[in-house]
Amino acid sequence: MKIRGFVILLSRVIYSINWFFLSPVIPFLLHKYSLPQNYSALIPISFFIGAAIMQIPSALISTKIGMKTTYSLGLLIMGITDILIAFSNSFLQLLIFYGLTGAGAAFFFSSAGGTLASLYSNKTATIMGIYNSLYSIGGAIGLTWGLLDEKIGFVPSTLILGSLTIVLGLVNLFSNYENYKPKLRVITNRNVLLVALGTAGAWGEFYAISELYPSFADFILKKSPITYGLFSSILLYSTMIGGFLTFLMDLFKNKRFLGLAISTILGIIPALMLYTNYFLVGMIILGLFNQISISLAYAMAIDFVSAENSSISLGELNAIQIGTGTLIVFISSLDLALSWYISVVIDLSLLAFLIPFLKLDNRR
Repeated sequence: MKIRGFVILLSRVIYSINWFFLSPVIPFLLHKYSLPQNYSALIPISFFIGAAIMQIPSALISTKIGMKTTYSLGLLIMGITDILIAFSNSFLQLLIFYGLTGAGAAFFFSSAGGTLASLYSNKTATIMGIYNSLYSIGGAIGLTWGLLDEKIGFVPSTLILGSLTIVLGLVNLFSNYENYKPKLRVITNRNVLLVALGTAGAWGEFYAISELYPSFADFILKKSPITYGLFSSILLYSTMIGGFLTFLMDLFKNKRFLGLAISTILGIIPALMLYTNYFLVGMIILGLFNQISISLAYAMAIDFVSAENSSISLGELNAIQIGTGTLIVFISSLDLALSWYISVVIDLSLLAFLIPFLKLDNRR
């Protein structure tokens, strides 16, 4: 059976490895450059900054060169900068190159998501759930990338990732997908802004755990960051299941906003279980509902403006989520021992932006 958008879906897996592959080796990199533990968030934050800054500019570029060309270019940028990371010889170079990898990720995300959604226009929640489930699979691979680093070395493993990403960039560029050019006017859609802010806490909590938990384990729990990086990959596997369950929101479209609010709350609060012996249960619950929340937010951003214009709305939504979420990750990293308390309080306060939609649901 032919799967529509298969190359995009495969690229989504490789793309997502790039988000996480440095996480298991952050303690190693800090030791290598003789830096203190409170630098642990700078590596993922450099990526997040690049991704956040370029979300809207890349979406604007897609109005000129088309969505297919834009996301293919993003993969090429990511692959090239991965190779540069492999040969970086200072912490500053590492941050710069990883920031550029994040910029490449911005070129990929919204345009690839919009192109994929155009192939499944009547089931946006379902396809965005699958899109994000594959992201979770790639992210889980990224969190276990440290095993490959240990086996063959940091440089060879990073070169492998860069090469795979470049190859897929070229395959997508010469594929036969429609090269839609979205309309710029949809950038002012108020609903996209509210959904983005309302779910930014869920985004921030997910990345605070996935990026900081290995360092939390190393510096606070005095455990192996590689081993506990493997534990945190459970978070990614549970989000994979959550993504596939998002199809339920296509069956109950009249209660999407209520579903968004509930899944966002349940995608945040279980972070407090990371202080207990039930931390793995907390990761499973959080990952499951966190993914439903984020996938549903993507689907809404698409439906607000139509799939052909969605690189703009998805780029805007992701820019806000990444920008706000990155701030949450940074604040949480300032005191690793209190990370999850701090992040949960901030995350829950952002839910106020979803109140107008809950009122709309009640009127139906």
